[in-house]
Amino acid sequence: MSNLLPLKQMNLDALTVHGNPLVRQHNYKLFIINQLASLKRLDFGGITKRDRLEAVEAQKMNLISLVVNENVDIGRK
Repeated sequence: MSNLLPLKQMNLDALTVHGNPLVRQHNYKLFIINQLASLKRLDFGGITKRDRLEAVEAQKMNLISLVVNENVDIGRK
């Protein structure tokens, strides 16, 4: 998922992935929150301190993983 690097460099305040196949994965928000620290809003809602703590804890416990297959284009080269 290093393909998020261009998004990291943009220092985004808000991101909406609503309607993207990515949202079918239950932990996508935690993954995005961990990867894009500059975000303040995700999918029309604010990101709280609690959300960030939950994302950090989930990452520490290796609970965050996303499945990518050839039918889902998330910007892979």
